[in-house]
Amino acid sequence: MADQVRAPLLPLHIVRERNRGGSVIVMALTTIGLFGAFLFLTFFLQNILGYSPIKAGLAFLPLSAGIIIGSTRSPPGCSPSWPRASSWSPGCC
Repeated sequence: MADQVRAPLLPLHIVRERNRGGSVIVMALTTIGLFGAFLFLTFFLQNILGYSPIKAGLAFLPLSAGIIIGSTRSPPGCSPSWPRASSWSPGCC
């Protein structure tokens, strides 16, 4: 068994909780998926459409802005005080 420290940055009992552990897995899969999408879209824009690296980077700005705005504007259905049926995003609650 690995050496244990007195004050770990992330105690494992936090991740073992079902809801938190599930959210960590979902966030990891989302990050992996976005990385793959950005990688292959960059290849597509530069090799197939002939964009320069600067133009390809600028083409991603609307997508990046959408991700930032969407992540900061969570629907009110995610709040415990609202009923689950009012959520507009599947899997939100």
